[in-house]
Amino acid sequence: MIDIDDFKKINDSYGHLIGDAVLAEIAHIIKTIIFGRDIFCRYGGEEFVVLFTNTSIPGAMMAIEKILRTIEKHEFVINKNSKVHVTVSAGYASLDVESNIYRLLDIADKRLYTAKKMGKNRVAYE
Repeated sequence: MIDIDDFKKINDSYGHLIGDAVLAEIAHIIKTIIFGRDIFCRYGGEEFVVLFTNTSIPGAMMAIEKILRTIEKHEFVINKNSKVHVTVSAGYASLDVESNIYRLLDIADKRLYTAKKMGKNRVAYE
């Protein structure tokens, strides 16, 4: 689960149209990093979910770190004279034999909250 850090500030400072453009650009960045076999969706508001399929835990962690660092370095154009940098936080969970999708989302959400509490712009996986 991936959430845009301080997204409300973007909407409040630049308006919802710019916020929507930032959401779309972040979605595009994520899609360029993950494999075509992976499942990607907007989960709600400024949250996204990536379901890595046929990917090892180290491989998924590498992809998530690449997503975070690529977004962190990206300049989002507000207008011809203004750019903004955005960060995201992530919560990682893996599906085991005893889990179900609702439990998986709950774990990822709790870990996302942990990443935010730890200072944002990071992934929590335990």
